[in-house]
Amino acid sequence: MQTLENAAYINPHGLGVVWLDTFKTDYLESDEYEVLDTERPFIAHFRYATVGVVGRENTHPFVCGERFDELLMQNGTIKGLGSKEKCDSKVLAESLGDIPREQWKDELEQHDSRFVTINTNDRTFQIYNRDLFTFKDSTWYSKTNIFR
Repeated sequence: MQTLENAAYINPHGLGVVWLDTFKTDYLESDEYEVLDTERPFIAHFRYATVGVVGRENTHPFVCGERFDELLMQNGTIKGLGSKEKCDSKVLAESLGDIPREQWKDELEQHDSRFVTINTNDRTFQIYNRDLFTFKDSTWYSKTNIFR
């Protein structure tokens, strides 16, 4: 719980959760992190806004173009993507919809960011740039600043 509280404090701009038992998504406020005090498996993203407005529309995960069963979560900033209104991760997710799925690895691994894609239809997920993640206590973390 302390790690979740730290994540919410450091990243106060939204919380997206994909529940791996149902592959359904919830979009919450960061301070609603206690929902993650559960035995249910999940992938969560606490947002710290660097590009784009703060709000539900820029909370991860994002649908990949018109592929409504494909979602993207990212930790990092991609220079040159995004705008005052739309975050870089959302722009990237939208562009992935135009790229064949088998080319996503090449596209994502050219950026110095941490990525997870989720396919809600196949009920699978993929971690990209895994070497940038930290594995601790059976959990993958995209940043270590939450371990204070």
